[in-house]
Amino acid sequence: MSDYRVGLTAALNILLGDEDIPEWVTATWVAEKFHLNQATVLQAAKTGKLPATPTFDSRGDVALYSIRPCDALLIWGHKLLARKPTDT
Repeated sequence: MSDYRVGLTAALNILLGDEDIPEWVTATWVAEKFHLNQATVLQAAKTGKLPATPTFDSRGDVALYSIRPCDALLIWGHKLLARKPTDT
């Protein structure tokens, strides 16, 4: 894992409450954790806004996208910051 991803994963751990963050996740995981509609995540993956690796089914259609959580953090991290309670 590259240095920048280590830092982003650490930030994601803090924002999500010290969960064990997998290296690759699905669009469903991203939608749930970042409080997004799954269609938003899929559209971002399809258009290239969100780096994602497609997995194809036997017909050649995309069955799912594998996404690095740190890439989702770069796009939608502000949503987690807005929901994180402040320590006062």
